[in-house]
Amino acid sequence: MSRTILLRGDHVSLALPIREDFQDLSLWNDPEYRCYGSKPNAVITEDPEERIKKILKNWHREHYFSIIRNGDETFLGFLSFSSLISAQELHIGLLRERGKGYGTEAVRLGLTWTFAIKNVPTVVLFVTTDNKRAIRAYKKAGFKEVAVIPNMLCIGYTYKDMLLMLAQQDTWLKENRAFVEDCLKRSGYPLDALPPLHIIQ
Repeated sequence: MSRTILLRGDHVSLALPIREDFQDLSLWNDPEYRCYGSKPNAVITEDPEERIKKILKNWHREHYFSIIRNGDETFLGFLSFSSLISAQELHIGLLRERGKGYGTEAVRLGLTWTFAIKNVPTVVLFVTTDNKRAIRAYKKAGFKEVAVIPNMLCIGYTYKDMLLMLAQQDTWLKENRAFVEDCLKRSGYPLDALPPLHIIQ
C-alpha cells in the first residue's frame, strides 16, 4: 500500500498511519517499548481495524503519524500530539531501529509540523527521569528541561518521577531555521504560504 507522506526528513518521514502499522500488537505491549516514549502507553487490547479507524477519524484533532524510514518505507513507530488548553503534548514510540537518531529526527519533524504548519505556540512532554536515552533525544531535538514532578507515574507498585520538557515556537524555529526550511521544501510546502515562518526570517 502506498504511503501518504506528510513531512520528509533526511532519514525518516512522517506519514499517515495505515492498517499494516497495527498488525503486531504484541510489540506495543512490550514493557521496553511502553517505557521508551514520552510516557508509558496503556496495554493495547482493541482490534487493529477499530484502532486505525479511530485514529484516522480523529486525525484533525489529535495528529497521529507513522514514522517510516526513507528509501524502503520501513515502519519504525508512531508520533502523536494531543491537544491541551494552549499547547500540544507530544508522544513518541519507536518499535525498532533504535539508537540511530531516527527518533530525534522524527521529533524534529513533528515540531516542524506543529510550529511551522499548525502554528501552535508550545509543545510539552513528560518522560520518566530514569529514561536517559529518551531525554538525550528530546534535548537534541530542541526540548528544554522545565521541572521534575515527584511520584507522578505509577507503574505496577512503583512510583516514578516525571520530567516536564518544553519547546516553544519562536525559540525553536529560530534555532532550527535551516532544518525547517529544508524539510518544508523537500515536502512540497511553499514557505511564503506559512505565516509562522515570519518568526525566523
